[in-house]
Amino acid sequence: MLMTVCNAKTQRQKPSTPAVDGDHIYSAWGTPSELKVVAVRHDGSVAWESDNLGPVFGGHGFGTSPIGLGNLVLIANATEKKSSLLALDRMTGKVASSASSVTLGERLPRPRSYH
Repeated sequence: MLMTVCNAKTQRQKPSTPAVDGDHIYSAWGTPSELKVVAVRHDGSVAWESDNLGPVFGGHGFGTSPIGLGNLVLIANATEKKSSLLALDRMTGKVASSASSVTLGERLPRPRSYH
């Protein structure tokens, strides 16, 4: 599953960079019809796949990377129409919190976490 998500042949623009913690590898991908995040255990088995988190609109493809933050996985859907910032439970993939109409624009940020 993870190899398909990050394969340059299936995603012509720059792919997202996966995030890693002690339990999972988190990867995200977006298309005009859906935004998904998947968590893969270190043994390669899929722990969870999120529900469709909404469409991704933009002329440059999807390249936003997930961020692990405590018990959450953050993902920005920065599009030219309606942007949002979503916080998913890192163990279940369920939306724990969201902020719609965030002014992100179509920047497709690659946020970083500093400790």
